[in-house]
Amino acid sequence: MRTIKADGVCPMVVLDVFKVWNSLQVGQQEEILVSTDWEAAALELEKWCKETGNEYHGLQKEGNRFNVRIKLIRKE
Repeated sequence: MRTIKADGVCPMVVLDVFKVWNSLQVGQQEEILVSTDWEAAALELEKWCKETGNEYHGLQKEGNRFNVRIKLIRKE
């Protein structure tokens, strides 16, 4: 599982995830862990997953970090 450390506010966190998703080949899937200091990133990433057909697998807080698990699915 790839880990993306993405500190800062939207759109940078979503942009970092988009770059990984965009690098996938059609039909390819990859699970990632996004570690961020921005709590609202979980909401933004969940919304992005719904809009793009990717899978949001939840949020876990560890100290001052918010870890979001996502399964990226490149359909087109």
